[in-house]
Amino acid sequence: MIGSLTKRVTFGLALALFAWAHSGLIEPVAYADQKGKPDACFGLEKQLSSAEQALTRGDVDQADRLLLPLQSSRPECGQVLAVLARLRASQKNVNEAEQLFLRAIALSPDDPDTYFYFSQFSFDQGVYLQAYDLVDKALSLKSEYPEALILKGQMLATRGEPVAARKSLEEACRIAPNNAEPHFQLGILFDNSKLNREAFPSPCAPQIPALTTIWASIWKLWAKHERLRRSTKGGCSLTKARFSITSLITTTVGSC
Repeated sequence: MIGSLTKRVTFGLALALFAWAHSGLIEPVAYADQKGKPDACFGLEKQLSSAEQALTRGDVDQADRLLLPLQSSRPECGQVLAVLARLRASQKNVNEAEQLFLRAIALSPDDPDTYFYFSQFSFDQGVYLQAYDLVDKALSLKSEYPEALILKGQMLATRGEPVAARKSLEEACRIAPNNAEPHFQLGILFDNSKLNREAFPSPCAPQIPALTTIWASIWKLWAKHERLRRSTKGGCSLTKARFSITSLITTTVGSC
């Protein structure tokens, strides 16, 4: 009799909890893994995406407005701190950016994006060994990560390892064939290392006799792009330069 009553009470409690959860009285909790660790970033996808878009288009004020409330309300979310670190880096606040990256990794040690952006930041600061270790960590967590492969290719080229750099950039091209950036970086590698056209890794190389001239044109456009990027008045012209580079590379690669 008592066992039957206990079963009815337990079932009734479970049913009540189920009803409360679906009525919104109990906030659902997501878990990051099977060990029962709560996901501190649950439900923030839209806000984080909006902050990243603002950061990408250079609207730092909007990114700040979006991220600061999230930092207060979700202090354990590593992704919030990682995007905030990128924002501080764009504002040349190097020390705060580094500390935010370190905190983000401590909170989200399995997030490859945080390692990638911290690597990019370290590379820009000239901390090359740290940058290389971080990009390797990103790739160990996500092997098919074209942006990380491109960054690693740039690092290897800087270290004077063109063969290894070429391999990394080729892999990025394989994973993201429509991304112009790895093809562009291969062009830089080709120009700097003075490789023969036959050795150039682009599948278009044997069919384009004036490939060196094409890459020279890309170089000129890129130089213009860099001047505009560093200028506070770049604006529309920067977009046009970026579009011209991408169009030229896409036309070259797509004509095979």
